[in-house]
Amino acid sequence: MLSLPKSAILSPFLSEVLGYYDPITNTFDIRGHVLGITLEDVLFLARIRIDGKPVLVKDYRNNHCSAIFEEVIYDVNKLYEIIEDTSADWKKRKAALLMVIVQCIIILSPNGINFYPPLFEVLSDPDGTFGTYAWGAAMLAFLQHHLEKLNQSTKLGGCTWLLVCFFLVQIPKLWDSLGLTSVREEMEAGQLDQHPFPMQWILEKLLLNSALGNDRRSDYRKKMHTVFENLEDEEICWTPYANWVLPDELKEDKWFVTRLGPIFCNNFVVHHKPHLVTKQFGGYELDPVMHRDKLAIFDHHIRFVDNRGSNGHDYFESYKRELILWDKKMCVDEVHDDNRSPSPSRSPAPSPPPPRRQRQRRDYSQVGGSSEKLS
Repeated sequence: MLSLPKSAILSPFLSEVLGYYDPITNTFDIRGHVLGITLEDVLFLARIRIDGKPVLVKDYRNNHCSAIFEEVIYDVNKLYEIIEDTSADWKKRKAALLMVIVQCIIILSPNGINFYPPLFEVLSDPDGTFGTYAWGAAMLAFLQHHLEKLNQSTKLGGCTWLLVCFFLVQIPKLWDSLGLTSVREEMEAGQLDQHPFPMQWILEKLLLNSALGNDRRSDYRKKMHTVFENLEDEEICWTPYANWVLPDELKEDKWFVTRLGPIFCNNFVVHHKPHLVTKQFGGYELDPVMHRDKLAIFDHHIRFVDNRGSNGHDYFESYKRELILWDKKMCVDEVHDDNRSPSPSRSPAPSPPPPRRQRQRRDYSQVGGSSEKLS
């Protein structure tokens, strides 16, 4: 089992990077260098699907939880009891394990104990859920929602370790400020190119420096601040995943790393805006004026629908417009029509299909309407 670095490492790191965060654009503006965490980062770092069905429950009640466990469960400790019970039905044990995974890395609860039982609707098929649903998009949506609401909350929700890994990959020099120059050198030598779980590799490397848990001793936040304040363009690894290899089951998802519009984590629905950080996808840029009309549809206000109260909630109805946009699967590449090289993390585009045969129609100007001509 993966051991996470001490939370004492996380707090100063986030305190530093969040000072550069812009909740309107969901980007980090570091002295003119604009970076943003995207579906591409989730796919390559966490190795979770970013395409598929949106993680959205139809029935907000606890029917599916009751159907699986014959009771409604709210406490993660109860799930651990089911997982460890070797006499229990395998489907119950697997569903409980998947909910623990979701609760630990995708939809983190504030107290680390409670979770949202209606999510068992999308976990009712334990063998197929992670291949069917876009859990990676849910991971990013939950984190981004809480980033955008950070001014209204004292605590950042979501998988904040994903944020840490993102910066350590994009700005390798940060490893030096943590006293782990050797790790940077390993990463630059290609240690992550073939690694099956890059996020795990990064977090395990953070454990190598035992002093990181005591910032007063290591003073690494000041060192990180110096890196950020003196950051040069060439010190940013803009396309870190160019040589990274995905497992076969995730390779098709590469086509959706620049997906535009809403992404879902149940009622936490936010806009994915890769068009604001196109430098991370190969260097080409979108003209904000030229493409304004094409992009406007992906920037409407999304109303947060609360799941509390006794009234029924049909999220598929509440987020009907967002679901239509999700199904469009529109990516930055389809908006940007200039000549360019394909994104380093994506395969070359397939050859265009052969031209369609011209259809024929009847000419009803002739008697009987029987003669034909090309349209």
